[in-house]
Amino acid sequence: MTTKSKFLIGAIALIAACSGGDQPAATVNSSGDSAAVADTVYTNGRIYTVNEAQPWAEAMAVKNGRFLAVGSSADVEAVTSDTTEVVDLGGRFVLPGINDLHHHGIDVSTTAVNTDALTLTDEQKSTPESIATSVKEFAQSRPDLAVIYVEDFPDGMFEGNNGPKELLDEAEAERPVIILSSGGHAHWANSTALEQAGITADTSDPEYGIIGRKPGSNEPIGGVHESAMQLLLALREFPTRELVEAGIQHHVGRINGLGITAVRIGGINQVQLDATVAADKAGKLNAYHSLAFNWRTSYINQREGDFDLVREQILASRDVSTENVAGGVLKYYADGAPASKTAYLLEDYVDDPGNRSQFQMDEDLFREEMAFWTENGITAMTHVTGDAGARSFIDAVEAAQEQHGQNGVRHHMTHSVMVHPDDIARIPALGMVVDVSPAVAAPMSFHDAYKHFFGTERHETFFPARALVDAGVNFAIASDFPVGPDNPWSNIEVWTTRMNPQGEMEGALGGQSAITLEEALKAATLVGAYGLYMEDEFGSLEAGKRATFIVLNRNLFEIPPADLSETQVLQTYFNGRLVFDSNL
Repeated sequence: MTTKSKFLIGAIALIAACSGGDQPAATVNSSGDSAAVADTVYTNGRIYTVNEAQPWAEAMAVKNGRFLAVGSSADVEAVTSDTTEVVDLGGRFVLPGINDLHHHGIDVSTTAVNTDALTLTDEQKSTPESIATSVKEFAQSRPDLAVIYVEDFPDGMFEGNNGPKELLDEAEAERPVIILSSGGHAHWANSTALEQAGITADTSDPEYGIIGRKPGSNEPIGGVHESAMQLLLALREFPTRELVEAGIQHHVGRINGLGITAVRIGGINQVQLDATVAADKAGKLNAYHSLAFNWRTSYINQREGDFDLVREQILASRDVSTENVAGGVLKYYADGAPASKTAYLLEDYVDDPGNRSQFQMDEDLFREEMAFWTENGITAMTHVTGDAGARSFIDAVEAAQEQHGQNGVRHHMTHSVMVHPDDIARIPALGMVVDVSPAVAAPMSFHDAYKHFFGTERHETFFPARALVDAGVNFAIASDFPVGPDNPWSNIEVWTTRMNPQGEMEGALGGQSAITLEEALKAATLVGAYGLYMEDEFGSLEAGKRATFIVLNRNLFEIPPADLSETQVLQTYFNGRLVFDSNL
């Protein structure tokens, strides 16, 4: 691993860090202060900067948490004195920290540290029966709980994501059992939960929601989708501020270990915003956080049903002014999930003629609100899976800009599973940021259901990454963790190969949409920073930017693409501080 010492660099051998033999040009702090001396320098590295003007460097100098110089060993030597700490990278590969534009780590970690909820392991959720067994064991161990809450059952495990209530009744019949789907757009409930939520054969589907029914009857089957989830959410106790604070620390620690140094958290509330700001003020937030409030999603239930209050909280969040936390963002759902057949389509579901699903709210109201948010400088992070949903969102952004101009708001389309080529061509002029997530654009078992729903030809067009890049879209890749893994290297392998990173299934899904490694790294770093309005602070390794970078165990450009997922993070630096070390 790295070694540290204090000495003058002297004549450090030049490392051929760029792909050719030329010495890299330097980026040096433009202050013109010749007396500037680095606190720390990092030498002997293979440094990929994601700076098009200088893609590779040998060494970096840091002062007060920012890069003073990035370039050759000679450039760094010029800002080194006998008080400078020297870190020998040992030829290791260095990259900017990963910026994940769609993440739910605060919720996930809050649940993980919450002993009053059950988080299923991969083994526990491998089959419906193993889930039921795990629920039974947990329920028996916790007779004090009024509600058994569980995360999560895999999307596609049941047809239409409709888990049977009877299986959960066998596990626990006296108390409500509520299990969230991995995609977050469905609940699987037992009979007691349905009864206490008032969901019966006589209950009509709420607007923009679906209650799963048994074939040929109105009897609830156990699956509850989209806005109907609010009925079940009302049975839950929300986590306390103390629990949220513990969850934030758990979350930051785990993402630092993956090399993630900035996230946009999709779907938060005021308690989570306040706790995140407090963590930053206490010096405990070792990653930049953009926080997007839930707005008209399934997660604003009766307790948060005062939309006037939430609107004021969103507008007030623009004034959050800590170093590593930003508000001014909200989370919409344009449509639902492919697994539940609630993705909003331009053409019918193949297996269900006449059904294209629907937009998840009144479209006229959506356009009015998009104009309002745009005028007020609020970024709309909008969940889009179907091509009709994408078109409606793009239409609304376009209309808002016709009213208020391009006022610097970078609206954010997330997932982007299906986007019509005509609409892709419209995106660059709108200044939007578009991410593809989660990284399931590879052969996986649940895709058999998708082929049945959408047809093979349409299925092959899922996640049109190549077309988005070629069109000049501000294209990012994200995880949507926990819907997908947030291991950046596994995800980058998917987007560059469109193959299963575990090798569990052969072939590729939409191989024509694969992107290059350079494009994927830019999408995961610099464009991610752009989506966070922080491209002048991080996303590439350049003088003047925050010294936020990661050290890997391999050079990503020297390994087969199919091995990218095996990459390990050795160290993570945030704002010039070492926040993760694999040797510790």
